[in-house]
Parts: sequence; structure tokens; C-alpha cells
Amino acid sequence: AILLGLCLALLAPPGAGAFEWRTAQGTNTLTLPTGETIGAESLWFARRVDLAGRTRHDAWLFAASSLDFNGEVNVTGEVEGDLRVFAGSAILAGRVRQNLMVYARGLHLTTNAVVRGEAALVGETLICEGAVESNAWIFANAATLGGRWGGNVRIHAQEIRVAPGTTIAGDLVYTALKPLVLDPSVSIAGSVRQVQAVLPEMPVRTRLAWHGYLFLAALLAGMPFVGFFPLLAGNAVRQLRT
Repeated sequence: AILLGLCLALLAPPGAGAFEWRTAQGTNTLTLPTGETIGAESLWFARRVDLAGRTRHDAWLFAASSLDFNGEVNVTGEVEGDLRVFAGSAILAGRVRQNLMVYARGLHLTTNAVVRGEAALVGETLICEGAVESNAWIFANAATLGGRWGGNVRIHAQEIRVAPGTTIAGDLVYTALKPLVLDPSVSIAGSVRQVQAVLPEMPVRTRLAWHGYLFLAALLAGMPFVGFFPLLAGNAVRQLRT
């Protein structure tokens, strides 16, 4: 992980804007304590990442040893931008004011977790009990859906459980081996549809590793471009959002 972080740092041009790199040196754990604030976009590499403070921009959390994402991430603080997590296991009990993307073999969104934007969650075992206020995409072997969802939920898993009391403001579109059995206390404002899988079947861990490597390749290629051409990249992002 440290070697990869150094590679990214070397590729980023000097003066590429406010961006903070944090890698573990002499310890396996990186921590942002309660009450501490990071004003820049930040990228973290360590065996374990504990984020209890606040980041005012996007945060990238990589919990790994070498290139195997088998570390741990624990978020109890607040991320005012997008949060992107790559880890073996992740527990999210904080607030994300924009979008959330997680690749983790085990993921738990606790009842205290709040995501103001959209969520993309990929892993083997996912338990979601918090609140996601916009659309969500979930891909897993086994997924437990609870809490509150403010948009449409699309979920692909071999085993899906919708916990009693779950509320979904939009549609629930799912792919699973068996039709869902919903408790009477589950509230879904839109439609519930079961659809066939459109992706080839492969072990989730294999898919997770493959997408992870593709993402890192894109990151390595994209960071220098963004650094050298910030206005062009920023204009492209604004056009895509529009």
C-alpha cells in the first residue's frame, strides 16, 4: 500500500491543487481523531483507517497490505464530499454529505450512518441499516436491507433479506435466486420487480479484485491529467453533472 501511495504521489505534479496524502509510517493504523478537521481532499493508505473527525472535501480510504484489500475501515465522523472506501471490512457509522462508494468483502452501514447522496456498494456480505437519501446500487453474495432509502434501490445478490420496518421511497429492483418475501411493516412507495442477471456469474471476490485493479489503473492515469489540466477536468465534471 505504501509503495502504491508513493507511485501516486510521484505521478501527481507539484502544484496540482490542495490534496493531502496520508500513509502509515511505523504503524498499521491511520486515525483522524474526533474534533480534527481536514480541509483538503485526502487519500489514505494503511492496514486500518479510523476516521472519527471531519473532512471538508472528498476522502479516499484504502485499507490494504501490499495490493490485497484486506484491511479495516471504521468511519464514525463526517465527510462533506464524496467518500470512497476499498477494504476487506468496513463499518460506516458516520455521515456522508454527498455520494458513497464502497468495495469491501464485509460492509456494515449501522443505524447511525447517513448518506445524503447516492450509494454504490459492492462486496460479499452487506448489512445496511442506516439512511441513504438518494438512489442506491448494491452487488453482493448476501445482503440485508434495512433502514431508510430515499430513492430507487437496485440490488443483485444470491441472498437478499429485507428487514422489517425498512422504508424505500422509490422502486426496488432486484436479482436473486428466490423471490423476496416482504414483512407487512416494509414500506415501498414504488414498484417491486425481480429481473434477470445481466452480468456473467463469477465469485464476488474475483469481481471485487478485478474492478479494484481496473479502478487503480484509472486512478493512476487520471490523477496526472487532473493535475495538469484542472480547468478542463473541472469543466468536464460540471458538464457530466448537468
